[in-house]
Order: sequence, then structure tokens, then C-alpha cells
Amino acid sequence: HMGARIRGAGSPRITIEGVEARSGADHTIIPDRIEAGTLMCAAAITDGDITLDNCPLDALMAAVDRLSAMGVAVESLSPPTADPMRLTCRIRRTGPMEPVEITTEDGRITAVESFDAVGESLPYIAPAFLDLQVNGFGGQDFTDTALTAQHVEKVSLALDQHGVGGYCPTVTTQSFDVLAHALRTIASACDEVPAVASRVVGIHLEGPYICAEEGPRGAHPMEHCRPPDWEEFQKLQDAAQGRIRILTLSPDDEGSAEFIRRLADFGVVVAIGHTAAAT
Repeated sequence: HMGARIRGAGSPRITIEGVEARSGADHTIIPDRIEAGTLMCAAAITDGDITLDNCPLDALMAAVDRLSAMGVAVESLSPPTADPMRLTCRIRRTGPMEPVEITTEDGRITAVESFDAVGESLPYIAPAFLDLQVNGFGGQDFTDTALTAQHVEKVSLALDQHGVGGYCPTVTTQSFDVLAHALRTIASACDEVPAVASRVVGIHLEGPYICAEEGPRGAHPMEHCRPPDWEEFQKLQDAAQGRIRILTLSPDDEGSAEFIRRLADFGVVVAIGHTAAAT
């Protein structure tokens, strides 16, 4: 495989040098800006590794994530640097809201300084939300036989606009095969797409070990509600590559106490839900 070099990334003209692998000639691409599609085309042209030289970070991160997911090696010859960015906003520390100026460099907060100002009109900065149960988003359910890693990536990135910085994709009561497929796909997305791995803090398995009665069962399909089964759970955890961090179950079945103890021993947080237990 022949490698290549991209010159002028982020500028009005991009030249890809050293693409003898397929065409025997250098190529020049004139894009509006460097996009994931442009880089994917370059990957296809060169049939090898691509070296990105002197590229702006903000224009490249989404593209780099996608290229890495495709198995294309991305090497930074000279790490991008940027001038410090300052944001005037409001934050809450231990007391009332206060106006501050936040300075960031290379994606990290380097200073937070208070100042005197009328802060009511300033934007409010707060930590991102952590959502422990996301069954799906934008019409895409995680408990789906057609689920792909691309679906998981799309949901993961879409949650950004709602202030969610981390979440637990949630798989709900279904047959073993459907659950295993969903868990395996989410785990694969975490392995293949860094943007997914940085957002998924663990998988939430809601069911299938819940009460089958009308009412407590909610919308879970009755035919797939079943008592706790440690052997089955181990297989599901294997499909998830150990990423199941929360399990919602009903404790009213015989053997639930021992099942819960085993889960806790393996570091899985147990939540009680969809139960008819009264005591």
C-alpha cells in the first residue's frame, strides 16, 4: 500500500501527493472546507494510510473519528494549536450565580476569573447532563434487530444538542437473540467510533427479568418477561463486552436476592423496576 500526504488542509485548495497506488498521478481537490467525505474519498484513492499535515483541529475532529472507524490510520505530524479562547458567562460555584471569564487553550480550561458585571444577560455554563436511560432517540430504538453502529453513532452525537455529555444506551425486554444483537452492536460502536466511546458510560439493560403482570410490566412484551437467569445474563454481558453497568429488574421472583448479589459482585448497579413486589 502506498501512503499519501495532504497539503493545504483547511485552505481553499488541498493537494494529495503520492497517490501512485491507483492513478499514477497527484490529485488536487478544491473543497469549501475539509470534510469527512473529502477525506474518505482520499482514503479510497490512496488505498493506504493518509498523513494529515498542519490541519485545523475544529475542522478535523469529526472526520478523524469517521476515518478511525474505517480503519484508516491518522497520524498528527504537528499537533494543532489555537489561540486562547475567552468566554464571558455565568456559573454557580458554591454560592449565587456569578459572572466569570473562562479561558480555554487546546480544548482545556486554563483559567476562570470573576469580574464585576451585570450578569443576567450572560449565558449560563454548567456541566453536561448524564442520562442513565436512553431507550432511543430521533425515531431510532436501541432494541432493534436492524440496529447498526452507524445508528448508535447518530444517536450519540444527536444528544449533544440537548446538553447530554454522557449516557447509557438502554436495551429493553426482548428475546435473547434481539438483546444479544443490540448489546453486541452498541459494544462494536464503542470499539469502532471514538465519539461513541467518549459518550457511552455504560449500557443499561432494562429487563427482561421483570414482572409479567399487567400494570407493573408497562410496555414490555409479556411473552419475553422472565425470571432471573444468571447463565443467560453472562451471555448477554459477553455480547456487550462487559459494558452492562445497570440492570433494572423485579425482585419478586424466587432467586432474585442471589441474582442481585452476583450482579453487585461483578460491579453491575441494580435498579428495581417494573415490579409488583409490596415488601
